[in-house]
Amino acid sequence: MKYLRLLFTRYPAVTILIVAALALSGCLRFGIIDQGALIANLTRLHETYGLQALFISSLVEGFLFFGIYYTGSIFIIAAVLLAQGDIVALLQIILTVWSALTIMCGVNFIIGKYDLVSMQVPKLPTSRWATALLYLHPTLIAYQAYSRGHDGRSYRSLLPISFGIFVSGVFYATTITLVAWFFNGVLYPVT
Repeated sequence: MKYLRLLFTRYPAVTILIVAALALSGCLRFGIIDQGALIANLTRLHETYGLQALFISSLVEGFLFFGIYYTGSIFIIAAVLLAQGDIVALLQIILTVWSALTIMCGVNFIIGKYDLVSMQVPKLPTSRWATALLYLHPTLIAYQAYSRGHDGRSYRSLLPISFGIFVSGVFYATTITLVAWFFNGVLYPVT
């Protein structure tokens, strides 16, 4: 109990998410919540509001000062899983996330260029492989755009970042889909 209290005081959002996940898991395990109905409701919500919610979630996660605390990647993973390997749906998801993160790169670039928010610019790696790794998380992408603006680079320097966002989106969507297919029968039942 002492550790739970310590975890809650230091990381309240994480603790609430862990407790909610455990409660949901228990409800599904003991049949309190019907798993089929839950998946049907999530699928219906995804089909109705999925891309709009994903766009807004990606905007929030791509913003330099909110992206650190906001776990929008969960929405992206859920959207990819609900796409069930449909290429058109996966492309819609990739393009939605790419456009939102590219818009936020521009916003973060402007914040850095005009010094709208004063902060210590993180030291980013300069090698090609290390720069490629920066595209794997939206917060690192935001820092990269901010630092390019802060360094006084031109707007054209955002083009490689935008391309890197698209490539990492294709990588993530492919990886998540392949992992889901590996656990065939769990997420994508064989018909």
